[in-house]
Amino acid sequence: MDAEVLPSPVTASLALVNYASVFEAFKEVAGEATKVRSPESVDELLRLVGRRICELIDAGRCSVYLRADGGLFHGQVGYSASGRIDDRIKPLVAGVEEDRFTQEIVQTRAPVLVTDARHDARTLQRTMRRWSVQDMLGVPLVVDDTVIGIIYIDKLDRDHVYSDRELHVAQTFASLAASAIHQASLLAQLSGRSAVIARQRETLQQAADAHERLTRAVLSGLGADDIVGLLADLLRRPVLALSDRLEPMAVAAPDQAPVQPAWLVAARGAGEALVSMAVRRVVRTKSSVILPPAGDLGCPYRRLVCPMLVQGHVVGYLVVLDKGAPFTALDDRIGQHGATVLTLQLFNELRQAAARTSARSEFLGDLLHGGRDVESLHRRGRVLGVDTRAPHLVVHVSGASVGDAAEGELLAHLARLLARESGLDEVLTTGVPGGFVVLLPLPHGCNDVDAMREAKQLVTEALLAVRPDGSLSTVISSVCRCPADYAKAHAETRKMTEMLERFASRGRVDLVSELGVLRLLATAASQSELLGFARDLLVPLMAHDRETQGDLVSTLRCFLDHGGQVRNTAKALGVHENTVRYRLARVSKLSFVDPERFESLLDLRLALQVIDIVGEPASGGSTAPETATPARPVARS
Repeated sequence: MDAEVLPSPVTASLALVNYASVFEAFKEVAGEATKVRSPESVDELLRLVGRRICELIDAGRCSVYLRADGGLFHGQVGYSASGRIDDRIKPLVAGVEEDRFTQEIVQTRAPVLVTDARHDARTLQRTMRRWSVQDMLGVPLVVDDTVIGIIYIDKLDRDHVYSDRELHVAQTFASLAASAIHQASLLAQLSGRSAVIARQRETLQQAADAHERLTRAVLSGLGADDIVGLLADLLRRPVLALSDRLEPMAVAAPDQAPVQPAWLVAARGAGEALVSMAVRRVVRTKSSVILPPAGDLGCPYRRLVCPMLVQGHVVGYLVVLDKGAPFTALDDRIGQHGATVLTLQLFNELRQAAARTSARSEFLGDLLHGGRDVESLHRRGRVLGVDTRAPHLVVHVSGASVGDAAEGELLAHLARLLARESGLDEVLTTGVPGGFVVLLPLPHGCNDVDAMREAKQLVTEALLAVRPDGSLSTVISSVCRCPADYAKAHAETRKMTEMLERFASRGRVDLVSELGVLRLLATAASQSELLGFARDLLVPLMAHDRETQGDLVSTLRCFLDHGGQVRNTAKALGVHENTVRYRLARVSKLSFVDPERFESLLDLRLALQVIDIVGEPASGGSTAPETATPARPVARS
């Protein structure tokens, strides 16, 4: 059936229209149009227009469409006397190629009435049947000869006739309402833009405030923990700082709330795969990334990960946890700035630590070499946290070069271990030719002997932890109580370590005070002389023990350890006293050792010390040190 194009109200007989009701309805629409501030309020205005036009012409239902940039008309709102239909209208689109009904409305810019809409070829018949439409009246919303929208009206599946008066009322009201709708839409757009500008201005202001607070934090000397706490308050989220190895450096929650252990798991990604993904993305882009939750890996939060960069290299990560609200551009901006501030703080701390380490190393060097003003050393020591009047030990480690990066890390590791086990924040260290020196405070509450033995055990365990292959040798000095003692101790331990190196003896930890006569001979005797002395005295006994599987040398050791007492020696060996006397008699017969003479026992002690350091002398009389083999660090008793 043909569609009927109706004349405009301008050319219609004014007697047909009661304009009072039209103007009253328009007055209400115009009043609401002035209140529009958002897209939601535009919908409220359109809903009012649809309801009022239905009331003016006694229609039961209508839908309001607005034109989009592509020329199609998108459903906005609907009105129905039977209930709300907005949700069914919003997905609909009019004006498509097969919708010739809508195209005719746009071309004529006048109302078009289609009767028997379910069968008319120009309508979308399937839509008409779904909505049970019989006759459809399409009324354009025209502004400056442009159709900005269309109101589709029907009378809810009942027989009806649109009178001329109803048609003219619909067109008149639509013409008036179109201007109000157009102005309201512009106002909503302007309000939206204003809101966006206001939000952007607020974001910029918040970012500027955060920048100022973070900058003040750095300038005031706050540490990483305080900066991370400030970031947590600014972002209102948990914040964590991780090293480049993903080790936690600082963690904080807003308003000083308790820190949850699960956050560390979440920040580190719970699984290596997720952690690797975060690291790869951050390293590749050198910018922040947002990682999704991964509940199967124990990570229920989204994470904003911001890299901490130094000259293009990632030195750590700032991680912000999503605790509900999604991340915003402001979060990203504050997070990235916070990462930069943390980087500067960490870099400053590293530089200060390096300067302090250098100053402490230089101070220890001056202390060891002597010749410096005593009061000046005391003052410098106080500044560096070292009491030069308190008892210390000089620990001289040989077999490493601190000029090598790996050896330098070894020294740092050893120093950390010794400091931790000694209950200190740090200990003084410095490099020397062929090794390094550590200044170790004596444990409190012990006499010197017990304290030195305790220190020896501590050093032995630390050396085993950092160099299990036993390639380092260590000599620990006597107790130093004044600046003059340190230079003397350094010279003595250096000579002793040099002697040990000549004998190719490594992996030992010795106290200078335990080296006995060997200590006195360190500068007076050569390696060959000491080996010859030990060979002359002990080779016959060692040869006897090898040939007979005897115990003469071990019995002599036990005899010396028990002060030359036969009874105590027998108890220690688990043999009869006569057995000990027999073995001692055999010693006197086979060698120049006389167990009954003190001087002979002194020679024996020295010979055994040479063996312990250098190794057993060859039975053929060779004095070469090849028989000495590297050993693991041993604390000699």
